[in-house]
Amino acid sequence: MFSVARRLKSVENALNHRLASGEPGNVWGDYRALELQNKRLGLVGLGRIGGHVSGIARAIGMQVAAYDPYVGNDRFESLGVQRAESLEALLGESDVVSLHLPLNDQTHKLMNAQRFAQMKEGAVFINVSRGGHVDEAALADALDSGKLFGAGLDVTDPEPPLAGNPLLGRHNVVITPHVASATLVGKRRLVLHALEQVLQTLRGERPPHLINPEVWDAVHARWKNARG
Repeated sequence: MFSVARRLKSVENALNHRLASGEPGNVWGDYRALELQNKRLGLVGLGRIGGHVSGIARAIGMQVAAYDPYVGNDRFESLGVQRAESLEALLGESDVVSLHLPLNDQTHKLMNAQRFAQMKEGAVFINVSRGGHVDEAALADALDSGKLFGAGLDVTDPEPPLAGNPLLGRHNVVITPHVASATLVGKRRLVLHALEQVLQTLRGERPPHLINPEVWDAVHARWKNARG
């Protein structure tokens, strides 16, 4: 969100070109960026990550709203986030839209041509969830038409993006290769969490992040019989 709003990609390219060529230029005058303070951030999903992002956004002076029909009002109130009654309302009122939701049949290609058309003129689109949430051709069209100011993507469909992906090489699109969590601390945390859940399973305790929770009862019963 910060990189797209401040157009870091384009301003870096312009600076490198001027330094390499020796051409004069007015960087300050040519620079076009968005100031995020007092802008409205719309979160699609207010789970653990969406909630954390809301705190960061509020700390820099953004107004935050979210659409998440699976989260109660208490969570919205505790985070200081306004509840949007529909996805359409959230898209139409947000200066920045950021996706924080799981990928399933209901959310596949959630952001399509119709949804991008519902966004505000000049808005920023962010996807750090799953590439399958987005119709990338529709996103490219929204950027080409000037509907969107820019986009920031940590995920694509497929990953890595194919050479002909229409979003590559754009000055107003920042794409990172799904490495948002890959700090030194983040990598260690992921390994420790995985090991802890293996140990929990071996102890007969239910791990908190099961991918297929429906099999737990049967697995747990076999584990108890084996120990007995």
